[in-house]
Amino acid sequence: MMSAHIARSAVIGSLLIIAGSARDALTQSNGSSTSSAVVTKAPGPQYQAGSFKRALLGSGWRDVWTTPVTVPVLNLETHEGGLKLERRGGGFHSYVLHLKEEDGWKEYRFRSVDKFPTQGMSPEIRGTLAGDIWQDQTSILFPAAPLLVPPLHRAIGVIHTTPTLFVMGDSPRLEAQRDSFAGLLGQFELKAQEAPDDKPGYAGSSKIKGTENFLEDINESRAHRLDEREFLAVRLVDFLVNDPDRSKDNFDWARFGEKGAYTWRPVPLDRDQAFVDARGFLNALIVSRVFPKQIEFGPTINLRGLTYTSYTLDRRLLQRLTANDFREVADRVQRAITDDVIDQVVAQIPAPWRARTDADERISTSLRARRNTLGDVAMAFYRQLASEVDVHGTAEADRIDVLRHPDGRVTVTIGDPERAPLIARRPDGSVVTTSAGTIGDRDAFYSRTFIPSETREVRLYMAGGNDVAVVSGAASDGITVRVIGGEGDDLLADSAGGRRTALYDAEGSNRITVASGTRVDTRPWKPMRQEEGFRAGSGWAPDWGGRRGGAPAFRYNTSAGVIVGIGPRFRDYGFRRLPYHWDAGLSLQVGTGNGRLGLIGDLDYRAENSPRGFRVSAMATQLEDTRFFGYGNSTPEVDRDLSLIDQKMLMFQPAMVRYIGWRAREGEGNAFKGRDSLKYSGLRPTIGELRIGAALGWIDPEPAA
Repeated sequence: MMSAHIARSAVIGSLLIIAGSARDALTQSNGSSTSSAVVTKAPGPQYQAGSFKRALLGSGWRDVWTTPVTVPVLNLETHEGGLKLERRGGGFHSYVLHLKEEDGWKEYRFRSVDKFPTQGMSPEIRGTLAGDIWQDQTSILFPAAPLLVPPLHRAIGVIHTTPTLFVMGDSPRLEAQRDSFAGLLGQFELKAQEAPDDKPGYAGSSKIKGTENFLEDINESRAHRLDEREFLAVRLVDFLVNDPDRSKDNFDWARFGEKGAYTWRPVPLDRDQAFVDARGFLNALIVSRVFPKQIEFGPTINLRGLTYTSYTLDRRLLQRLTANDFREVADRVQRAITDDVIDQVVAQIPAPWRARTDADERISTSLRARRNTLGDVAMAFYRQLASEVDVHGTAEADRIDVLRHPDGRVTVTIGDPERAPLIARRPDGSVVTTSAGTIGDRDAFYSRTFIPSETREVRLYMAGGNDVAVVSGAASDGITVRVIGGEGDDLLADSAGGRRTALYDAEGSNRITVASGTRVDTRPWKPMRQEEGFRAGSGWAPDWGGRRGGAPAFRYNTSAGVIVGIGPRFRDYGFRRLPYHWDAGLSLQVGTGNGRLGLIGDLDYRAENSPRGFRVSAMATQLEDTRFFGYGNSTPEVDRDLSLIDQKMLMFQPAMVRYIGWRAREGEGNAFKGRDSLKYSGLRPTIGELRIGAALGWIDPEPAA
């Protein structure tokens, strides 16, 4: 928490160095010239910067932002037979208008090219000099990036929209939005939507829904399935174009098929952050540490930054796919995106930007290099998802069968509890089942075999029905299987035993049958609110994966002077363990004043669904000092330099810890998004810790001769 606060303070402090020049830039005229049909203007002349500002905040796409481009004027009176204002959207970064045909049903969206991130900032930052600098970071985005992505979508056969660049004409039809939108450069597109009277809608679909409503449908019934392979193909395009902003708001979903056998397909939206290029000293050394979405665009794909926001969708929607699926989809995408397709992408860049900047060369070269590594990136993405897997049932009554194989593999199938599952093996060796008892064109609602070399843990989430979950087979110390009951009256049974099966259910009237070693937990659990975007300091923590890296250390004492250190730092996240499962580090330190050495280590372990923990700190060091003035109260006065004594020290300090106010401050927000001042009616909840432990040590003082 403190490191995030220090990082944010460093960001803001560094930004203030150039705040004056940024404020001047923000007041510049755009120098636009207009005619009756077209407008020539630069997308963002305020993002012009000198060499110092570019070194500190990066060049990004500043040359493109400051290069004028000629675009048509969007005439609301005549375009598409006349358009009327429906509502204003956006609110975080973009200015957005939703428009509708005057005499029809089709809707359109106009989205500003320039961004206004201060809309989503906390009051503490909005309107300050630091806020102006954050506004300046719009320069890391490529203006009109959404125009460049459709050729890639077409190449892989994905449903998509096709935006066009316009300047919004001045019209009374803008009503109260006239001052904000007249003369604004933006992308204009036909929205993916349903047709009236149950006719086929966008791309022939029967329904178009946003992410929240789509998730409700697939959570509701086994009749709803997602085309996961197509969604994976879209995600690989996200990686290709360096688009880290793939949250729930950046997709619609199109439904196809008949009742009882619906298939949903993704419709990617809002490609504003495609080709984002966040460079500069500040981004590289500080901002990217607390906000990994700030990534560079080049030949190398930054998987961590590109999945920082999308984890909620990736972990929910891609867990049917095996390693072979990932390989096949990656190969298909690579073969579909030929050099000719990349040339089509570059051709979408407006001619003045191709002629007067190096944007075309940068994008062409990087896309080719990134495409060539897409197979390796896809498998790294698979390994990231396969380590701890979340599998979800539906609100219907589901039957979950878990078969533990003698070699440690685990096969999970989900089907209808009224029918015994019929299992079949395909020619490629994969196992499938159906709830209907037949193997047909439509495979099991869920069927996958997990391998110990890929997967540490599988979590099976049951929902609102009266569900049945049965674990059988051979006891194993390999993959941990957690079965989490839902709101219904569930039957949970484990006949395999061993120490790697855990059954959880705190709701409903449940029947639980266990074997030797099965763990049962009926304690309630409050799910954490999933955070997207900037989340440092929010209290949210993942329950999968971990971190590995190095950590510097700096401190000072009189004898050793400035002490510097370096060493590894490890953190492992875990199921219902907050803020992590364990965190550990080791630091080799040296005193610059005396050349003496020290080795410092620590471990912090947190219990599952509990405020309890265990902590250990240890040291073997020559760096600690003390002062000794003699024994008793009548010792003669000694010069402070003579009283300084170096020490050799061995120390081991284990402690049991109880965290006071554990989880009490969740959901407060953070400094950039704003704190929720209405969350508490009085004082904020008290937080702290109670430790009970011991200090075991050996000290060897070394008085000066």
